[in-house]
Amino acid sequence: MNTLPSNAGYAQEAEKCLERYEARSSAEIHADWLHLFPQTPSKILDVGAGTGRDAAWLASLGHTVVAVEPTAELREPAKELHPEPSITWIDDRLPELETVRTRNETYNLILMNAVWMHLTEDERKRGMEVIAALMAPA
Repeated sequence: MNTLPSNAGYAQEAEKCLERYEARSSAEIHADWLHLFPQTPSKILDVGAGTGRDAAWLASLGHTVVAVEPTAELREPAKELHPEPSITWIDDRLPELETVRTRNETYNLILMNAVWMHLTEDERKRGMEVIAALMAPA
């Protein structure tokens, strides 16, 4: 059983993460599934937003983004690096996403890049229930 928080270790590696993540473009990373992204301005939830690279890219495409990052050592520099007004930064985490759920919003796309593998089987079950409830109707 996983006894560490899902973001364990990221605080110590934040500086390296910032450098490594920002070195690659979101368009390159998401190229294989980019055709699934909304083509018109939409509300997007970026869970595990890390350095904000993807949130900033999505904002540049006209989307409104809620960027969720539980690691302050990533979230705070990301807010400074990507100060776009269409990004709302939230300190929250899977599986519950309690703060996100209190917003009573749904999203047209929910991005979870490099997050799911950090959750236990039970956390994934609960997390998927929460994510499903946050999706806007098609």
